[in-house]
Amino acid sequence: MALGLKYLHEEKQILHRDIKPANILWYDGGRIKITDFNHAIELEKLIEFNWRGNVGTPWFKAPELLLDLKYSFGIDVWALGCVFEHLLTQQFIFRFDANAKKGVNYNQNQNLIAIFRKLGIPSGTNWASIAEFDRLKKPEY
Repeated sequence: MALGLKYLHEEKQILHRDIKPANILWYDGGRIKITDFNHAIELEKLIEFNWRGNVGTPWFKAPELLLDLKYSFGIDVWALGCVFEHLLTQQFIFRFDANAKKGVNYNQNQNLIAIFRKLGIPSGTNWASIAEFDRLKKPEY
């Protein structure tokens, strides 16, 4: 999986933007294919259009997407880490109310709260571009 993602990023300059178990096919003999490129984008277009925000599956979204920040290949690497955790434990690493996810009341703060409870709130020390982001100053996290 990691080699496939490395190929997409380094050789093709493509972000998948929806890495999740359902988009990874496993074949006999250990062959793996990454599928479903509906959300994929070339890095050049991402930069050209200053693309941000809401793509991907909630359980596997990186904080950059949830906070509507500029992003790059790291969002796919984040999702791959979430996939590995899911494969090893059969659990989502950042758990939030699955029923809310399906309903109209779902909002991305649920993802952020789950991430920040497990990893802590990022600061300017460990994520320079996040230092002045007002949304993180709310006590709910």
